[in-house]
Amino acid sequence: MMRECIHVCGPEAGPSGLTGRVEGPELPAIATFRCKHKHGGWRVLESVGRNRLDDLSVRGIVVTSRDITERVEAEARLLDNEQRYRTVVSSLSEAVLLVAADARLHATNDAAAHTFGTEAAAAIGKRVIALPHQVVPGECRPFPLGRRPPRAAPREGRPG
Repeated sequence: MMRECIHVCGPEAGPSGLTGRVEGPELPAIATFRCKHKHGGWRVLESVGRNRLDDLSVRGIVVTSRDITERVEAEARLLDNEQRYRTVVSSLSEAVLLVAADARLHATNDAAAHTFGTEAAAAIGKRVIALPHQVVPGECRPFPLGRRPPRAAPREGRPG
């Protein structure tokens, strides 16, 4: 009966995959599998098994399961959104720099690498030094002092 409700995703999936991996009381075994819900849908469960065969009051393997469907779905949505973001940013012809709070370059696109004359991969993780607005590549003209575009202040989030 239980086998009909479980969708095995791999050789170690499902509760039966826990039994062979629970060798001692010090290390729990973890397995993730899908289980059919009574309303017909599938839920993702994570099970943790602990060997308690040496414990005289238990004398068995204790398995605790929890429903992680919402977390798995949220992670899938997050990965999808991240891929969509990367596709959009990489296809822009404008330079895009994603700078972390510690002033290190977290991500950039090819247009930024071309604009600043560097390899994008080589710049990741390096500290970004705020350049004065007058310093720009040769093919560009600097903004006049009174017409500079606003800069976002990282801590306050207001134009600086």
